[in-house]
Amino acid sequence: MSDPIIKAENLTRTYCVGRNKVTALSGVNLEINQGDFAVIFGPSGSGKTTLLSLLAGLDTPTEGQVFVDGTNINKLSPNKLAQFRSDNIGMVFQQFNLISALNSRDNVAIPLLLRGLRSKYSRNQANKVLSTLGLSDRTSHKPSELSGGQQQRVAIARALVTKPNILLVDEPTGNLDIPTGNDILEILKEINTKFGTTIILVTHNPEFVKYGNRIINVADGKIIQDRTVDTKRELAENISSLPASNGHLSIFEAFRLAMVHFFNKGFRAFLTTLGVAMGVGSVVALVSLGIGLQTITSSQLASFSDLVSITVTANKDATTNLDDTTVSRIKSLSHVAMVSPNLTLPAQVSIGNSSSQGIVEAIKPEALDFEGVTLSAGTAFKNDSGVIITKAVAKSFNITNLESLIGEDITLSLVSSDGTDLSQAKIVTVPEKISGVSDDDMSSNIYLSLTHLKNYISPDNYNAVKVKIDNRTNVEAVKNTIDTMGFNTTSVVDLINRVDKVFLITQLTLGIIGGVALLIALIGIVNIMTIALLERTHEVGVLKAIGATALDIRRIFEYEVILYGFFGAILGVAAAWSFGWGINSLIAYFMQRENIAGNIALFVTPVSFIILMIVLTMFISLMGGWFPAKKAAKLSAMEALRYE
Repeated sequence: MSDPIIKAENLTRTYCVGRNKVTALSGVNLEINQGDFAVIFGPSGSGKTTLLSLLAGLDTPTEGQVFVDGTNINKLSPNKLAQFRSDNIGMVFQQFNLISALNSRDNVAIPLLLRGLRSKYSRNQANKVLSTLGLSDRTSHKPSELSGGQQQRVAIARALVTKPNILLVDEPTGNLDIPTGNDILEILKEINTKFGTTIILVTHNPEFVKYGNRIINVADGKIIQDRTVDTKRELAENISSLPASNGHLSIFEAFRLAMVHFFNKGFRAFLTTLGVAMGVGSVVALVSLGIGLQTITSSQLASFSDLVSITVTANKDATTNLDDTTVSRIKSLSHVAMVSPNLTLPAQVSIGNSSSQGIVEAIKPEALDFEGVTLSAGTAFKNDSGVIITKAVAKSFNITNLESLIGEDITLSLVSSDGTDLSQAKIVTVPEKISGVSDDDMSSNIYLSLTHLKNYISPDNYNAVKVKIDNRTNVEAVKNTIDTMGFNTTSVVDLINRVDKVFLITQLTLGIIGGVALLIALIGIVNIMTIALLERTHEVGVLKAIGATALDIRRIFEYEVILYGFFGAILGVAAAWSFGWGINSLIAYFMQRENIAGNIALFVTPVSFIILMIVLTMFISLMGGWFPAKKAAKLSAMEALRYE
């Protein structure tokens, strides 16, 4: 005689209920042979379901051990036990235990997918088994769209799809009417007879005893009778084996299940996603505002020529003068392309019978471009004649026709002083003609030739000397050299760097403010995933009973929570970008309407920042869902199945 396919030795199972111990099974010994249809019969509370759970490895005996096909299942790790159960045992439950979010085909295919088999193969096999059980027209229906009998047949199909040697069936007709229940038993009998599948059926209905060839009576946690009934048995058909598998749910299928559960939540999922989107949108909008302000400020501070220039001023504590000798020394330095000495004086400006206040900027004619002077009308001055006024100066005289100013007389009344004794200051009058008008409408500057001004005054020092460097990379080196000469040096790069630091702090501050909203959304994710775990605890038990490992369960929950982060980030980024685009478009519209040149983008959102926010939000969401996912993965199959 061959070895039994199932062997239980001295099985005892006790539970603690409060301070009391309850013995569900006591010293049970049992052997089931290959091909048996064993009916475990007994009243409610007799221990028959506990025995079935121990034989399936869903529960652990207090004492004793269970061998299935020669393997001591009580010594297997949880993951090894899940895989062993997937390979050898099919489970049919009284409550059907179908996953409500999946249709019939996917419910049946789940055990195969949990083994890592390909999606197409798994679903084709599911269709075949469903067709065999008369459900070919119900493959796309969800459990809520099926009758009780149809749901139980789907559950049987799920148990059979892995082609197990053993089928464990717990009260399969408990929720069915009598005719439907009899149909289910006939199906089980046919499976046993046709394929030689070992079936252990638990029931309290004496009418079902007739289907078995082994009748095992259980009462008060003990086997009180075990008898074999001679039945005529047909030769069983060979069952083809399944393809090799890796024993784990594939990443794709885990993600697909997560998607199904995500969209099945409907409005709750939308609200949680909206919370994430609000947090992400706040961060993106505020940081984009900071970047935009930084970009605007930096662009206003510097043109390309400004980035390769240094402004040199005299050190108040030094004796070295900023004079022509110094200008020559600076001009002789390496990498210096141009030197522009500058003399700045306050002046009273007279055109015709009107007067206004302005600032005279005396520079060399060849330095006009370097100084950023752009003409709107007229021509540049020469070494010996002509001045350029700004639009702002023209406006102060209420003159709008700039061309009419060209060639007009202008008188500059300058205060000449050495800066130490104001009592010795004198007024110098410089009569000139306007040669050009610059497009500067902000500053009241009047530009004239430095050489020409020296005909009227003899300055000891220049206010500043602007130095043009041949390459931006050499700015710092030249700057350091001039510093060692005893002068103060500044560059736009220094200012931009200081501005950048200020805006970096601003962006971080704005990001933290927005991050608070993201943190609140994270709490929402933890909340909904904790609720999801409570709602799906029973489902976790079912998945583990049919072969899911802790890794499979954790993946499903983790991928679901990542979806909240992904969709929330996409929605939040889209909303923030749209808001910024709208504001930028509004600014552009008003600038165009007012004929203001230029383009100001108040909100700037770099693509790299968008990608960073999406990835970061998904990671933060994963961290938020980590604990519920870990808790779900650690649930025992029996504990989860008992949860209501």
